Amino acid sequence: MLSTDIERKNPYIVGRPIYEVELFFGRRKVFKFIEDNLQQNVQVILLHGQRRIGKSSILMQIPNFVRLDEFVFIYFDLHDKTRLPLDKLLQKLASTIVNKVNYTPKEQLPSSNYTTIFSTIFLPQVIDYLEKKNIKMVWLLDEFDVLNEQPIDSSVDSFFPYLRELITQHKNNLFIIPVVGRRIDDLTNFKSLFKQAPNQEIGLLEKFAAKDLIQKPAEKYFTYNSGVIDAILELSGGHPYFIQVICYVLFLELEAENKSEITRDDVRKIIDDAIEISEGGLTWFRDGLPVSERVVFSACATAEKLANQMSKSAPIEPLRLLEDYGVSTTESLTKAPENLVKWGFLERVENHEFSYKIKIKLVSYWLVKRYPLRQAIWELEKVDLSACKLFELAESISENRKSSIVDLYESILKINPNYFTALFKLAENYLDNKHFRKALKKSKRAYKVDPTRAYEEYTIVKRKTIIKDSKKIALYLGFILALIGFAVYQGSKIQKQFAKNTQIQIKLKEEIATLKEENAILEEEFRIFSSFEVKNATIRGQPGEKNIRSGPGLEYRVSATAHTGTPVRVIDSARNSDHFLWYKIEVPELGIQGWIASHLLTIDGQYQSQTGSSSVSNGTNGTVTGNPPRTKNMRSGAGTVYRIVGTVQIGDRVRIASSSYDRGGYLWYQVYHPKSGKRGWISGQLVNRD
Repeated sequence: MLSTDIERKNPYIVGRPIYEVELFFGRRKVFKFIEDNLQQNVQVILLHGQRRIGKSSILMQIPNFVRLDEFVFIYFDLHDKTRLPLDKLLQKLASTIVNKVNYTPKEQLPSSNYTTIFSTIFLPQVIDYLEKKNIKMVWLLDEFDVLNEQPIDSSVDSFFPYLRELITQHKNNLFIIPVVGRRIDDLTNFKSLFKQAPNQEIGLLEKFAAKDLIQKPAEKYFTYNSGVIDAILELSGGHPYFIQVICYVLFLELEAENKSEITRDDVRKIIDDAIEISEGGLTWFRDGLPVSERVVFSACATAEKLANQMSKSAPIEPLRLLEDYGVSTTESLTKAPENLVKWGFLERVENHEFSYKIKIKLVSYWLVKRYPLRQAIWELEKVDLSACKLFELAESISENRKSSIVDLYESILKINPNYFTALFKLAENYLDNKHFRKALKKSKRAYKVDPTRAYEEYTIVKRKTIIKDSKKIALYLGFILALIGFAVYQGSKIQKQFAKNTQIQIKLKEEIATLKEENAILEEEFRIFSSFEVKNATIRGQPGEKNIRSGPGLEYRVSATAHTGTPVRVIDSARNSDHFLWYKIEVPELGIQGWIASHLLTIDGQYQSQTGSSSVSNGTNGTVTGNPPRTKNMRSGAGTVYRIVGTVQIGDRVRIASSSYDRGGYLWYQVYHPKSGKRGWISGQLVNRD
């Protein structure tokens, strides 16, 4: 057992580069690449890789693992120096060089016009000093790509051509190894400066190095068995940052519980803690991607979760899943999966050409938790700046005029078909103007994007469309009957004339048949849609996943799982052989149905089983609250951007039917207000749930 009397220092490192030689593992190929190029007098050697992959640690370890006595290595981090004037940046670089090579300048150099002084006086003096010792200078430039992010006219932008001039002047004595954390193709300034430079990608650790990183730092405290090592490798994908995070949390867990043995179950239990500690690194991991790639990344994570829940061998194709969520496939989305494979974030599932899995499972779990797909797809609105500006114009016109602006919204969707706010606005405008078929088309897609938000409007549009088409059918039938009756009344002459218009008859009959068929489809869609009432229950219990089974009892197989806190819809109930109550539920977000034990469910309102059907009581379960004024608005959707559909008073009782989040991440409730008989959405801070 571990002794509780001695507080051991956690040997795993999170949040800083590794400068301790004994705690650094792997990367021998990278060091060999650097060594070979330096021996061939290659002046610029480029290293690049994903964020948090260990680039800074490698730079710091170059002096320890690149065994070339004729070189002195000078580490210089540019991350916090991007806003400095070039003079100030060069002064800091000069100070770093002086401290590293133990050089004392021959005279005090003025600080003014240091750009010229550095290149004509300081640097030549240092190089001359080192040359007498047969030593060459190598600058290890960390976070070099931050310079590329500066405005074209910024002072630091001149560092690129300045550096190129220095390298040209000192061909045999000055070498640089820049490190970048972005794709080289994105760095326009960088490519023009180092287009001929050999480059090495820093990727995931090789398996033997990853095992060393897991075991060796803590080997004097405890050992990892092979099963635990495999579990950590599976969770981390061999990424050094995530290995460090997982092992760091495991060490804390063992210390807290005074345990000496780690199990696979321990690894599983610390996933949420590991995600919490690595939140900053995970955010960086995602934020470096373009918008389309971010959304596809979340789609792949969701597809993996669904495949696991349904025991499928391969996840659904991410673009197909996005279509189910109301996303239109654009060129950038089509390219995104292959880009993510090329950049090392995804890998193809064997024997499934368009099915992918995320290389690092911890990242996949984090994406599902922090960036659920219904939330992530809204980022697609940012893809095209012109569509964003046009939407601002449309909103400005809408505020100042009462006229319809549907043409503007349609133009926005032509530019960016995934500008969902414009989609919802269009559905609302078409409904207000009684263009029911156009409203149906838009609201049907809007329902895929956000079922809870679009439910009421979609229901209204379906009803209106069915009624309108029924009236149209009746009108056509009446017209034909009137023609026939008039022809019979007028006699054979009119009958002959009517016979000449057979094409009109055929056309009318065909249109009636088409309308009847469309109306039947609409009625069936409405029947199915109406059966999916808003969510009326929540999974409860200890944090984690709860089993959903194929039937009401433990003897039935587990068909899916859902997390504690997941909103669901109760659709039936039954008792198992032990007379224990089970509920049949539907999980809208996952598109699954199954049975769950009653003690794992909190019902909103009173649930009643009625011979094979179920319903939620109309009883209230919440009270309107808040500060003056007394009257609070109900809106047509979850957010202040939606129109006001009614009002309530502080103290009024309401029935909460469902919940959703607005674009800012704030909670809203969909409520029924018995006093007015109206439904609408209210900010979560204005309702106290019973």
